[in-house]
Amino acid sequence: MTTTITLICFGGLAALSPEGQPMPLELDLPATAADLKVAIARACDLMPDSALAQLLQKSAIGSETRIYIDSDLIPASLSHLALLPPVSGG
Repeated sequence: MTTTITLICFGGLAALSPEGQPMPLELDLPATAADLKVAIARACDLMPDSALAQLLQKSAIGSETRIYIDSDLIPASLSHLALLPPVSGG
């Protein structure tokens, strides 16, 4: 089964989506959060050793109600997800 998920990219990951707009992505289900990151990298033609690809791998994937770790399955019912890069504060 394939679903379309709209990705909202924050911080340095905003460079993945044209003009900072939400980015639609076709995803084959079942898929984990790690599978989603691979699909994003492919869709954006990221070289594995690029800074943006490395940032994507360190980033969290979130919905309105939770954060998904790499081993979590992405529910078929989700239509929007956020890409959240690591941040530091002080």
